[in-house]
Amino acid sequence: MQNNLTENDKSNTIMNTQNNVAVIVQGEQLASLISEAVRRGIDDTEKRKNEAEKLYTINEVAKRLGKAHRTIKNLVTSGAIKSTKTGLISEFAIKEYLNV
Repeated sequence: MQNNLTENDKSNTIMNTQNNVAVIVQGEQLASLISEAVRRGIDDTEKRKNEAEKLYTINEVAKRLGKAHRTIKNLVTSGAIKSTKTGLISEFAIKEYLNV
């Protein structure tokens, strides 16, 4: 492994150390890695946004979760399941409730 890098090499190389491991990445590779990471972040954000936009009625959620309408209504009233002002429940709110 080369220890003495020229100034040109230093400008094209990023060294990242983690757990005593050095990773050397050329400028083009770094750009590609950053681009991929940003794309994945955008995809994840879009996925969460789309899930949040899906709205269900209390009855639809009750059927989906196999619970009584009254049970879901009580969960919404108590704040255990978040809903919109109109009483609709987002996909995100359902998943949030199930993960608690």
